[in-house]
Amino acid sequence: MDLYIEAWEWDDANIGHLDTHGITPEMIEDEIWAGEPRFIANRRNRSASHLMIGPDRAGRLWTVCICQIGAHSGVWRAITGWPSKPREAAWYWKAR
Repeated sequence: MDLYIEAWEWDDANIGHLDTHGITPEMIEDEIWAGEPRFIANRRNRSASHLMIGPDRAGRLWTVCICQIGAHSGVWRAITGWPSKPREAAWYWKAR
């Protein structure tokens, strides 16, 4: 699945929450998104519509929950993120 992402929107609350998981907006934009991420629809009734899974520069995989801002916008927001779980990592390598 490919998503059209033109830009990211950040606010202090999301940045603070991401920080508690060891992930920063710079990691998301400059490493994970700029690298080779894969996208998958999230489970229903979640704040984030999709998961973005991809490696940082060190090769560690991260799972980032994202949602689109506006119905037809290319602007997205990262809700939360974490080091990918084994099941998420397996999906990423299979989806490549």
